[in-house]
Amino acid sequence: MLVPAPVWLRIGLLATFGLAPVAAQQGVVPAQVGEKVPDFEFPPFQNGDGRQQLADFAGQPVLIVFWSHVRDIGPRSHGLKEALATDRKLRGQGLVSLFVEASKAAPDDVQALLWGECSGFDGRVTVADLQMPLPEIQDPSVMLIGVDGRLLLVQKLERWYGDFSEDLLRELAKVANGWGDNAEIAKVRAALYGKGSFATARTLVPAVPDDKARERVLAEIEAVFARRVTAVEWLTRAGRLVDAKAAVEALQQGTTGAADLQERVAPLVAALATDAAKKALAVDQKLDKLLGKVRDGRFRGDLLHDLEPIAKAAKGTAVATRIAKLCADLQWLVQAGRR
Repeated sequence: MLVPAPVWLRIGLLATFGLAPVAAQQGVVPAQVGEKVPDFEFPPFQNGDGRQQLADFAGQPVLIVFWSHVRDIGPRSHGLKEALATDRKLRGQGLVSLFVEASKAAPDDVQALLWGECSGFDGRVTVADLQMPLPEIQDPSVMLIGVDGRLLLVQKLERWYGDFSEDLLRELAKVANGWGDNAEIAKVRAALYGKGSFATARTLVPAVPDDKARERVLAEIEAVFARRVTAVEWLTRAGRLVDAKAAVEALQQGTTGAADLQERVAPLVAALATDAAKKALAVDQKLDKLLGKVRDGRFRGDLLHDLEPIAKAAKGTAVATRIAKLCADLQWLVQAGRR
């Protein structure tokens, strides 16, 4: 069911829901369903990859999940859990899910809160302490933004039952098959977003009619490539070496046949080949294996206990900060009686 919402997102008009108000941004008209959403910047994400602007996710459907630690934790968490399941099931097909806590939870606590509802939670999460050019909501809600940046639906979170709306499935099909003003542009985007092949996408550009359209498509390819490079650098600094390695390998595969792009990928490969990076990667692989068991429901032990040897091995690496934060979150949950 679509919920029309004609004005600014002001989360928390009713104190009953425990959602904090967000003021309107000066000079920007909020998007309505069917309209393109003006670009804006999110607060820093936990579990992100350095992308903070809405425009950074262009070419992928974006599901923004506004949830409340007051309302959506515990017995009433069905909609939130369904949104978390949607994220895990479809992120590999191009879905980007952004979990925005909207009731003034401390930024350092939101990861722990979601771990309490979904063990091993690894989605992007942040807090709503900013102005957003989005519709007003009075309840925890989900909003879907399409591959072209248009707002497609607004729905109450409690009604998100994991059946994946037709709008979402249609947008995922666009990621795989491309879209655009003509078939040639669609082919370029299918190669770029669906297959992750920058080299193939560039070879298809000459067939695009109109010089200006070709320039726009080339600029789009360059923008996506630059964001992927930045993401690898960000993931490496954040101690997420497993993800960084996978991202580099995808870039290597996607630039095969494009020597100039491969030259830009080479420093990323070299950075992960250092002794320090190899040590950090080995530790992160152990952590990833352990957390994979947690996410799959196969872990039955004491997670804090099993993290101790990994934390010791991580000393002096970029992974150490991640593990320290995870341990702090788990201890917080234990003290709060949520584990």
